[in-house]
Amino acid sequence: ADAAAEKHVPEYKIEEGKVVVRVNHVMEQDHYIEWISYESGNKEQVIQFNPGEEAIGTFKYVKGATIYAYCNKHFLWSKEVE
Repeated sequence: ADAAAEKHVPEYKIEEGKVVVRVNHVMEQDHYIEWISYESGNKEQVIQFNPGEEAIGTFKYVKGATIYAYCNKHFLWSKEVE
């Protein structure tokens, strides 16, 4: 399906104290990931994207942080950092 979780739920890997977040999603003019947000405690970092760009970002590793990804057609998806 177009709104399948594997296309929207953020994926991450931990590298040298950093969390590299990627959303395996099309980045077409009418269907793309608008932003990724990384929230831990009372702090939030947001990276915005345009069509044609890769939906990827790097953040400081914080166990229990929440990653959000927003698709312009299928809305908000999330994953917790372990």
